[in-house]
Amino acid sequence: LMCECLELAVLATKRTKEWDRMETYSVRIIEQFPNHTLARIEYAKHLEHRRRNLPEAIRICREGLELQNSRMALGYSPAILSLRDLELRMERMERKLNRECMETEFGLEE
Repeated sequence: LMCECLELAVLATKRTKEWDRMETYSVRIIEQFPNHTLARIEYAKHLEHRRRNLPEAIRICREGLELQNSRMALGYSPAILSLRDLELRMERMERKLNRECMETEFGLEE
């Protein structure tokens, strides 16, 4: 029940653009329910687009993938579509971060 309430709180605060509260609820879900892939996806989106914190967004995705891979090794079956979304998001953000680093370090523009 706690997880569902937090999910609704995240969606409601996202819809009303209460970003700080949305972030607080997202962090609580991830802390209390670390395998909650959809919460990680939403929080990674927030970190990428609102906070502009790609390293942290990538960490949240990578941590989620590692947890899900551990669960699969134990025989649990994750939601494959959510897992794939997490993986694709992380890969895209890593490319974006690498591109930004190259532009900063070498003054390159695409």
